[in-house]
Amino acid sequence: MNMKQGRSWDMAHHPPMPRPKNDDGYFEEMSKMVFRAGLNWSVIEKKWPDIKRALARFSIDAVARFGDSDIDRLLKNDGMIRSAKKISGVIANAQAMQQVQQEYGSFATYLQAVKAKGEEALLKDLRKRFAFFRRVYFHHVSLRGGRGDAPNVTENAGDARNYSLNRITVFECPILHW
Repeated sequence: MNMKQGRSWDMAHHPPMPRPKNDDGYFEEMSKMVFRAGLNWSVIEKKWPDIKRALARFSIDAVARFGDSDIDRLLKNDGMIRSAKKISGVIANAQAMQQVQQEYGSFATYLQAVKAKGEEALLKDLRKRFAFFRRVYFHHVSLRGGRGDAPNVTENAGDARNYSLNRITVFECPILHW
């Protein structure tokens, strides 16, 4: 799909993926968004099996222990998206997920607890805790956190983002089925 032409993503033809089953699943989806930032989705999909193997199948505890030598190893891996900033962001997110688990028990519980204070409070907290977290990702996390409907958000009129339940027009790079 050519995002610059403003094509629509029809939810009837591309239904949402199921909610992650556990915190490692949320972490994997969040990591996919980190690696996806600024890249073509097909590149990520092609490399995803290699990325998943290189990042300990997105075990939060394993990735949180990664250090400089692991970053160096990953940067030499042909199957990885070789960006030190993105790899470091994923490691930082694993550490942030551990903190969320300590505070709330699970990421899903965290989403529900903070969302009870309002979506803006949740967005602010997610941005504070996690690397590479943008508003478009927030709506996908919010949807995964138990809401039964997709957000219907129109950003500023001059902003090229328009989200709705049945039809989503995209000019940026949100992961539409998260």
